[in-house]
Formats: sequence, structure tokens, C-alpha cells
Amino acid sequence: MQTHRLIFDGHNDLNLRVLLGQVTADGVANGLPDGQSDKPRAVAGGFAGGFCAFVVPGDAEKSLRHEEMVKPAYDVPLPDPVGEAEALDWTERGFDGLEALEAAGAITLCR
Repeated sequence: MQTHRLIFDGHNDLNLRVLLGQVTADGVANGLPDGQSDKPRAVAGGFAGGFCAFVVPGDAEKSLRHEEMVKPAYDVPLPDPVGEAEALDWTERGFDGLEALEAAGAITLCR
């Protein structure tokens, strides 16, 4: 008898990818060509659910920071804080992104 384990993701950036225009809600629902998270792969892989992270993108130096952080050792100072209005805007858009994913049939929101 084969046992299937369900997977729960504690930090998922899918919503940010929708907000940044890297994927569409319909693409996530129907399948993406690039191997990233989508519903067909999630179902096939035993994905049971998860938490979508609400990320407020910071400064434009992200690629440089990433290059530093993949080194064996690094010491990168924190970026400047994001303004409250910008953070609120990204957070509100985050809810819009989740609702778009739900409307497309890609996810079911638990409230």
C-alpha cells in the first residue's frame, strides 16, 4: 500500500509573482510553461495548502543584494524602510491578487 503525504507550504511567493506581472491568475489555474507553482503541478505533487506571503518590494538594488546573499558568507546592510503608504498599497494589492487567483480557480482562500 502506497502512502501519500500532503504538502503544506509555510511561505509561498506566488501572489507576489502575480502582482509583479510574472504570471497570470489564469496561467496559475491552467498550468505554466516555466516549472513554477501552478494548480496542475500542485495537485499532481500532493500540495494541500499554504500561506501566501505578502511581500512589500524594497529598493531597486535587489539583484545586487541577491548576488551577495548567495555567497557562502555575506554582510549586507538592511535596505531603507518602505514608506507606510507604499506598504499599505502593496498589502491591499496583495489581497486583490489572492482574490484574482481564487476567481480563476487556481486557489481556494480560507478565511
